[in-house]
Amino acid sequence: MGGWGLEQWGLEPWAGCEVPEELLGTDAPVITLLNPTSGATGVSPGEVVTLSILDANSNLDPASVVVTANGEPVYSFAAGFDPAYAGTSTSVSQGVVLQFLRNQRWAYGQSVILRVEAADTDPTTTQRVFRWTIQDDPRCYTAIDPEPIERKIILPNSVYIRGERIRQQLIRVSLREQPVSIRNRDLKAARVILQMAWATELRTLLNQRVTVEPDVLAVTVCERERDLTISNALRPYHADAKALIEELFSRGAVPQHYIRTLSDYLSSNRYPYQVSLMATLVVLVKTLEP
Repeated sequence: MGGWGLEQWGLEPWAGCEVPEELLGTDAPVITLLNPTSGATGVSPGEVVTLSILDANSNLDPASVVVTANGEPVYSFAAGFDPAYAGTSTSVSQGVVLQFLRNQRWAYGQSVILRVEAADTDPTTTQRVFRWTIQDDPRCYTAIDPEPIERKIILPNSVYIRGERIRQQLIRVSLREQPVSIRNRDLKAARVILQMAWATELRTLLNQRVTVEPDVLAVTVCERERDLTISNALRPYHADAKALIEELFSRGAVPQHYIRTLSDYLSSNRYPYQVSLMATLVVLVKTLEP
């Protein structure tokens, strides 16, 4: 990848200067992740990684340096940078500074584990592991500011126990499985449940009990599963839904004229209606519980 001069990557301050004393050790090489910070979250997918490998006695063995990311090769002295990366290796007075980026950017939400190994000529070997997390896709709902009803949805039912299995299953199946863990997973599932509940005329029952602003329903939950897949996963829970509808009526929580509508939605051959019914029951119960 051309055009990445040392000055553009910020290496100029290292050239021809002494390495800060606090970065040096007395025996083995000192490996320091300068950018991004180890443990950082919200890191840009195109972040340039800066890594220093320094030795107090200036006897670092360059041939010993090996860097991998998520188990894949990044750099070794013998091979240089892997074709998947663009980078530079710059010698400084006590060692070497590596700067590199991934040609194909890291995936949004991905965790990165960087392993670095180096030795001096004694030889004394040092191994370090650094971790950081790439930011979420800015186009996608992050669930960092959930609605109060969503916080209730992710909690177990305390009164309407018949609805608990439905709630658990909807939380489980509302999102697609991902190669990396989904941050704020349950809250994102709760947002999908709200969107499914308000997708049909059943929202008229819910609007009497909870206010949900249009922008809440309009956001994109990028991990959302297809309604058809959700509907199929909920088929074994139709008996639970029927029993819950009867319980809601017996407790006086739902008027008689709504019971027929709820039952019709449950028995509909249109899967969006079935999914909306299940989601409506979950939200409705949460508006009734303390």
